[in-house]
Amino acid sequence: MQEQTPNPPIDHAQQTVVEVDINRETSEEFLDELQAIKKELKISNSFSRKFSLALIYGLGTVIGATVVVALLVYILSLFTNIVFIGKINNWIIHRLEHSTSSESF
Repeated sequence: MQEQTPNPPIDHAQQTVVEVDINRETSEEFLDELQAIKKELKISNSFSRKFSLALIYGLGTVIGATVVVALLVYILSLFTNIVFIGKINNWIIHRLEHSTSSESF
């Protein structure tokens, strides 16, 4: 059985030079990968892509908020016999009816 010699302590102050054998094929593959990454970054950073994502995000926010408010009004309408919630529900319905009928363009 062979005895293993302990590894010398690593001196982080010294810089280690690593020799890399790069042949023509691996360098061409590397350049191809860099070109593909550059193309993807150009597409993902384009104005039209950012604009489209912003429109989708805004539309999703508006639709989501509308659904949440509609569900809240519906749930509150189920509890109209409770005095406090009934008053709030009536106020919300009154505000919604008057805000939609008075806004004409």
